[in-house]
Amino acid sequence: MQERVILFALRQLFNRPSRESYLELAQAVVASPQYDPDSLAVNSVDEFLEEGEIEKALNRFTAIANHWIASPRMHTLAGVALEQYGDNEKARFELKMATALTTGILSTGDGSVLNPYVVTRVSDEYDVLGYRLTVNGELEPTSRVSVERQLQRMGDGRWMDQHRLSDGSSVWFDVSMMMSHPGEKGVLRSGDGREESPFQITSLRLEYELPRYLLKDAPQEKELVTRDDRYYDVQRFANGSELWYDVTGFHRRPTS
Repeated sequence: MQERVILFALRQLFNRPSRESYLELAQAVVASPQYDPDSLAVNSVDEFLEEGEIEKALNRFTAIANHWIASPRMHTLAGVALEQYGDNEKARFELKMATALTTGILSTGDGSVLNPYVVTRVSDEYDVLGYRLTVNGELEPTSRVSVERQLQRMGDGRWMDQHRLSDGSSVWFDVSMMMSHPGEKGVLRSGDGREESPFQITSLRLEYELPRYLLKDAPQEKELVTRDDRYYDVQRFANGSELWYDVTGFHRRPTS
């Protein structure tokens, strides 16, 4: 039943991207038992594409599509894979869907603290930062680059991500739907990667996965830092941003 609701909402968004059609889709996706706001599964599709494993990329897309159906990045990667596979008609559909989703997200606000964009995944924030809507409702590329993301609980109870940009301005996203999802919080809801709020990780592989997922970049350097008897891995990137990880559990010896 929920799957039919999601597909109906997706068709509505595809045919007429708007604040209303995107929010209807987002609410349906978040209500699905398959929705996992902490998933990094999209990385595997990207990796297969980089390795030239097009069929594996398409198979992986099929396996996780229902979980990521509201993600612009997922549809963009699918479009690229289908184009390389030679299915240009389906490729155009997926790329048009990515455009509709980006337009829908940007229609939910203006990126200010009073009128933030609404998203269901952290990766959506980075995807749409590269665009803005013109007065005619068309997508226009921007040069906005996030150098820091800060997760905040607002006075009215909403959860917001604030992105500080390289030009000193900020863009805000309402992530309340993601943060209010039931169940144990995973890595993306454990912190925001700042020194004051590092990611809590259970596998060092996440230090490879998270930069790819969030920044679509690899760190230039990594440093192990100690603070108040805790250990942190700090990754530094070309644009001046940093990601902090609490790795205390990997360095403390068990007590006898």
